[in-house]
Amino acid sequence: MSKSIGVIVGRFQIDMLHEHHFNLIHQSLDEDNLTLVIIGGSSCKEPTNRNPLSVKQRYEHLKSLFAGKNVVLSIIEDTRFDSDWYDKLEQIIDTHNIFNHKVNLYSGSKGFGPAYNQANRKYTAQIIGNQDSSDTSSTEMRGHIVSTDHEPNNRDYRTGIIRGVGSLRPRIYNTVDIAMIKHDLKGGDIHNRIEAQVLLGRKKNELQWRFPGGFVDFKDYDLEEAARREFHEETGLFIEHPLEYVTSLTVQDWRYENETDAKILTTLFKTDYMSESPKPGDDLEEVAWFNVFESNTLYVLVPEHKILWNKLIVYLNKTL
Repeated sequence: MSKSIGVIVGRFQIDMLHEHHFNLIHQSLDEDNLTLVIIGGSSCKEPTNRNPLSVKQRYEHLKSLFAGKNVVLSIIEDTRFDSDWYDKLEQIIDTHNIFNHKVNLYSGSKGFGPAYNQANRKYTAQIIGNQDSSDTSSTEMRGHIVSTDHEPNNRDYRTGIIRGVGSLRPRIYNTVDIAMIKHDLKGGDIHNRIEAQVLLGRKKNELQWRFPGGFVDFKDYDLEEAARREFHEETGLFIEHPLEYVTSLTVQDWRYENETDAKILTTLFKTDYMSESPKPGDDLEEVAWFNVFESNTLYVLVPEHKILWNKLIVYLNKTL
């Protein structure tokens, strides 16, 4: 009887292996002389919803589950192109198949197998299950974990939250702020410095004013799109003139001043007023025009926006 090596590839991004994982591995243990389990890596440096667990965490989990079994673990890193990934996969298989045994390459219907077979590579993947199978995927199981209300009084739950957040790298939250400038044309000169005004907003329960703006959204294509969206949400105005880059810097936002692993990086844009009357929206309670070159304007701003104001004045002195 010819000997064989069974190969199973998966990301195993779940708190415990589901039934489909076990079925594949146990099928190989029953039918093959050696079972090679290859753990998929992640190209992301930070944990994501799709890849919350590190390679080391998944490796140790599988190692403990199959201790004493005829199982060998290996790791395959992500690549940009499928063809490169297939090359790596076959190299790993060949490295462990030193006696040139028959290779049984197993895949679920939702795994790499169908695409791998279409590429006409060295091996042929055996597809276990079908696309209409009721097997629950790891993605669905992770979604269930995230959406399920957990017991906050459970110490393990709180420990997991603390450990998860603590494992994140220091991070930057990107925001945008917008200085819309209005020129009084009564004097006949659009560059009249004395008549230049800037639109500022005030939040509820705050006495000081700020540039309209906010956090960059995941769906925003670029910083300019984020600026246009935020400005419209907070003032009701559409930005019709080009956005001019003024500066970008970290701001000492009071919400994050005591955090050691998170801070805000904002980008300030300048644009010109076109028409229509601004109306406060989103988290702004009031919007108003302030004279740009009056020294008192600086003192009505929230502390974190004073440095943005100084950068704006320098920019306007060069451009107006």
